[in-house]
Amino acid sequence: MLDKNDIALLKDMFTEFEIRLDEKIDQRFIESEAKFDQRFIESEAKFDQRFIESEAKFDQRFTESEAKFDQRFTESEAKFDQQFIESEAKFDQRFTESEAKFDQRFIESEAKFDQRFTESEAKFDQRFIESEAKFDQRFTESEARTETKIDEKLTRSEAFLLDEMDRLQKNMYKKFDTLEESVNELKQYYRITKFENDTISILIQKIENLQIAVDNLQERVYP
Repeated sequence: MLDKNDIALLKDMFTEFEIRLDEKIDQRFIESEAKFDQRFIESEAKFDQRFIESEAKFDQRFTESEAKFDQRFTESEAKFDQQFIESEAKFDQRFTESEAKFDQRFIESEAKFDQRFTESEAKFDQRFIESEAKFDQRFTESEARTETKIDEKLTRSEAFLLDEMDRLQKNMYKKFDTLEESVNELKQYYRITKFENDTISILIQKIENLQIAVDNLQERVYP
């Protein structure tokens, strides 16, 4: 069985062992840290070297890729220019064909319009001639009827006046009244005749205005 001295001795031995162990651990830690720093420096140097080499390779590849891209872009641009020239030529050809077709259709439409206008003008002239002929016929008939009525009334008035002159001395006042009635009748007939003449003048004025409108229309269509 151990006594106090043995225990104290063992304790001192354990303490000394612990101190030595700590010193060895510290020494190994310092050595390991130095080795780690050395390896870190070497690894950093290798990394820098690899980074420089990688950067150089990247620059080389980038330069080669840029050259290839420039070449492809130049080829693509040349192809695009060629396609654009071909498309422009096709567009010009199609536009020329469309313009020719449009001109042809416009000429045909213009010819049809001229033909229709000529036909309409001919029909209008025909209707105007027929209307003018009918108007002349009606005016001649009206003038003839007016002259006949005037002649008849003048004949009756003349006979009436001669008869009244024969009997003037016998019944002067009666004849005077009858003569006044005849004069009133003549005035009324004169108003009717004047109204017919005014109507004829208005119709003639309208015909002249219509002729002016036709002339203006012809000037606009055929300047």
